[in-house]
Amino acid sequence: SLQTNLLPLIAQKISRQEISKNSLGFEFDDNEDFESFFLRFRADTIELLRQMTYPVFCAESDTLLRLLIDKTLMRDNPNVISSQLSCISALTVFLPHISDYSLKHIIERTLVLSSFTIDGQETKSKDVKNLRRHACSLFIKICQTY
Repeated sequence: SLQTNLLPLIAQKISRQEISKNSLGFEFDDNEDFESFFLRFRADTIELLRQMTYPVFCAESDTLLRLLIDKTLMRDNPNVISSQLSCISALTVFLPHISDYSLKHIIERTLVLSSFTIDGQETKSKDVKNLRRHACSLFIKICQTY
């Protein structure tokens, strides 16, 4: 693929290399011009590499978000669910790049967790309140991000 062919080339091009004084005169007025060009070239090359690999990271985050969301309602322990919500919250930077189905699923589960109860237990327990608060803050964060 294009990425596997470009990776060694990019690594070679962004590494610091000495330029000979003969070729410096043909392309650049002085060493300072070369330095400014090289820094800009390296920044552009790294940005190109970042953009090429970005879809791979987004696809992995979509899968991870689905897995976490599917596991949240399988537990009865509010502390465990709250920890899972923390993980989901850390992945919200990828929300603009995930599928609409996944986003809808995340919002639905977050709203369900905002009214979480445990059968046979007092609904005003500290752990349940914290979980509800955590789910509401995640919902707000999703709304602000997306």
